[in-house]
Amino acid sequence: MSFLQEKVERNDLIRVMITGSPAPQQFTAIVEEVYSARVFEGNVGSEIRFVGKPTHWGQRSLAVGQRALLFISRVSGRWYEDAWEGDLPIEEIDGSEYALYRVAHERVLTFDGLSDSLRASCRPHPTLPITTCFNLAALECHLNRLIKQGLP
Repeated sequence: MSFLQEKVERNDLIRVMITGSPAPQQFTAIVEEVYSARVFEGNVGSEIRFVGKPTHWGQRSLAVGQRALLFISRVSGRWYEDAWEGDLPIEEIDGSEYALYRVAHERVLTFDGLSDSLRASCRPHPTLPITTCFNLAALECHLNRLIKQGLP
Protein backbone atom coordinates (compact mmCIF):
# COMPACT_ATOMS: atom_id res chain seq x y z
CA MET A 1 0.00 0.00 0.00
CA SER A 2 1.32 3.46 -0.91
CA PHE A 3 2.11 6.09 1.71
CA LEU A 4 -1.16 7.66 3.00
CA GLN A 5 -3.26 5.56 0.58
CA GLU A 6 -5.58 4.31 3.31
CA LYS A 7 -6.33 7.88 4.47
CA VAL A 8 -7.06 8.96 0.87
CA GLU A 9 -9.41 5.99 0.40
CA ARG A 10 -11.37 6.69 3.62
CA ASN A 11 -11.51 10.49 3.64
CA ASP A 12 -11.76 13.61 1.55
CA LEU A 13 -8.62 15.74 1.46
CA ILE A 14 -8.55 19.52 1.71
CA ARG A 15 -5.97 22.19 2.59
CA VAL A 16 -7.08 24.69 5.22
CA MET A 17 -6.05 27.71 7.27
CA ILE A 18 -7.34 27.42 10.84
CA THR A 19 -9.24 30.60 11.74
CA GLY A 20 -10.81 29.72 15.07
CA SER A 21 -11.24 27.23 17.86
CA PRO A 22 -14.50 28.10 19.62
CA ALA A 23 -14.32 25.09 21.96
CA PRO A 24 -11.92 22.23 22.71
CA GLN A 25 -11.49 20.04 19.63
CA GLN A 26 -13.76 22.37 17.60
CA PHE A 27 -12.29 24.32 14.67
CA THR A 28 -13.26 26.75 11.96
CA ALA A 29 -11.09 27.05 8.88
CA ILE A 30 -10.96 28.62 5.44
CA VAL A 31 -10.59 26.09 2.62
CA GLU A 32 -7.50 26.83 0.50
CA GLU A 33 -7.66 23.79 -1.78
CA VAL A 34 -10.00 20.83 -2.38
CA TYR A 35 -8.12 17.73 -3.53
CA SER A 36 -10.94 15.19 -3.27
CA ALA A 37 -14.63 15.81 -2.73
CA ARG A 38 -16.56 12.57 -2.67
CA VAL A 39 -18.61 13.97 0.21
CA PHE A 40 -17.13 17.43 0.88
CA GLU A 41 -19.27 20.12 -0.70
CA GLY A 42 -17.23 23.24 0.13
CA ASN A 43 -15.29 25.38 -2.30
CA VAL A 44 -11.99 27.23 -2.14
CA GLY A 45 -12.53 30.25 0.10
CA SER A 46 -15.47 28.74 1.99
CA GLU A 47 -15.50 28.22 5.74
CA ILE A 48 -15.68 24.77 7.29
CA ARG A 49 -16.43 23.80 10.89
CA PHE A 50 -15.04 20.47 12.02
CA VAL A 51 -14.24 18.34 15.03
CA GLY A 52 -10.50 17.85 15.40
CA LYS A 53 -8.76 14.62 16.28
CA PRO A 54 -8.33 13.78 19.96
CA THR A 55 -5.04 14.95 21.44
CA HIS A 56 -3.88 11.74 23.07
CA TRP A 57 -1.04 9.31 22.44
CA GLY A 58 1.23 12.17 21.43
CA GLN A 59 -1.08 13.70 18.81
CA ARG A 60 -0.93 17.49 18.68
CA SER A 61 -3.91 19.71 18.02
CA LEU A 62 -4.03 22.23 15.21
CA ALA A 63 -3.68 25.88 16.21
CA VAL A 64 -5.33 29.09 15.04
CA GLY A 65 -3.31 30.56 12.16
CA GLN A 66 -1.87 27.19 11.16
CA ARG A 67 -2.24 25.77 7.65
CA ALA A 68 -2.62 22.03 7.11
CA LEU A 69 -3.57 19.24 4.77
CA LEU A 70 -6.68 17.79 6.39
CA PHE A 71 -8.25 14.34 5.98
CA ILE A 72 -11.96 14.70 6.78
CA SER A 73 -15.15 12.67 6.69
CA ARG A 74 -18.79 13.42 7.43
CA VAL A 75 -20.61 11.61 10.24
CA SER A 76 -24.17 12.47 11.31
CA GLY A 77 -24.04 15.80 9.50
CA ARG A 78 -20.75 16.96 11.05
CA TRP A 79 -17.23 17.08 9.65
CA TYR A 80 -14.57 15.14 11.53
CA GLU A 81 -10.82 15.10 11.12
CA ASP A 82 -9.48 11.56 10.76
CA ALA A 83 -8.96 10.38 14.34
CA TRP A 84 -5.35 9.21 13.95
CA GLU A 85 -2.94 11.83 12.56
CA GLY A 86 -5.66 13.32 10.38
CA ASP A 87 -3.68 16.42 9.52
CA LEU A 88 -0.30 17.34 8.12
CA PRO A 89 0.57 20.87 9.25
CA ILE A 90 2.27 23.06 6.66
CA GLU A 91 5.38 24.99 7.63
CA GLU A 92 7.90 27.09 5.75
CA ILE A 93 11.45 25.86 6.30
CA ASP A 94 14.46 27.40 4.58
CA GLY A 95 12.19 29.21 2.11
CA SER A 96 10.18 26.14 1.01
CA GLU A 97 6.82 24.78 2.14
CA TYR A 98 6.75 21.39 3.84
CA ALA A 99 3.98 19.16 5.16
CA LEU A 100 4.87 17.77 8.58
CA TYR A 101 4.39 14.07 9.26
CA ARG A 102 4.78 13.22 12.94
CA VAL A 103 7.03 10.19 12.58
CA ALA A 104 10.82 10.20 12.91
CA HIS A 105 12.65 10.62 9.59
CA GLU A 106 14.73 7.44 10.05
CA ARG A 107 11.53 5.43 10.47
CA VAL A 108 9.77 7.07 7.50
CA LEU A 109 12.67 6.11 5.24
CA THR A 110 11.96 2.43 6.01
CA PHE A 111 8.29 2.60 4.85
CA ASP A 112 7.65 0.12 2.02
CA GLY A 113 4.98 2.28 0.35
CA LEU A 114 7.13 5.40 0.15
CA SER A 115 7.88 6.30 -3.48
CA ASP A 116 11.38 7.28 -4.55
CA SER A 117 10.23 10.83 -5.30
CA LEU A 118 8.73 11.24 -1.81
CA ARG A 119 11.78 9.66 -0.21
CA ALA A 120 13.96 12.20 -2.03
CA SER A 121 11.68 15.10 -1.03
CA CYS A 122 11.68 14.48 2.71
CA ARG A 123 14.01 15.61 5.46
CA PRO A 124 14.11 15.61 9.24
CA HIS A 125 12.47 18.59 10.92
CA PRO A 126 15.13 21.05 12.14
CA THR A 127 13.74 21.25 15.70
CA LEU A 128 11.15 18.48 16.18
CA PRO A 129 12.98 15.14 16.51
CA ILE A 130 10.02 12.89 15.73
CA THR A 131 8.80 14.78 12.67
CA THR A 132 9.53 14.30 8.98
CA CYS A 133 9.08 17.18 6.54
CA PHE A 134 7.78 16.37 3.04
CA ASN A 135 8.17 18.96 0.30
CA LEU A 136 4.58 20.17 -0.07
CA ALA A 137 4.51 20.12 -3.89
CA ALA A 138 5.92 16.57 -4.00
CA LEU A 139 3.43 15.33 -1.40
CA GLU A 140 0.51 17.03 -3.20
CA CYS A 141 1.58 15.32 -6.43
CA HIS A 142 1.66 11.93 -4.64
CA LEU A 143 -1.74 12.47 -3.01
CA ASN A 144 -3.34 13.65 -6.27
CA ARG A 145 -2.03 10.51 -7.97
CA LEU A 146 -3.58 8.34 -5.23
CA ILE A 147 -6.89 10.20 -5.56
CA LYS A 148 -6.97 9.70 -9.35
CA GLN A 149 -6.17 6.00 -8.96
CA GLY A 150 -9.11 5.62 -6.59
CA LEU A 151 -11.68 7.22 -8.91
CA PRO A 152 -14.12 4.86 -10.65
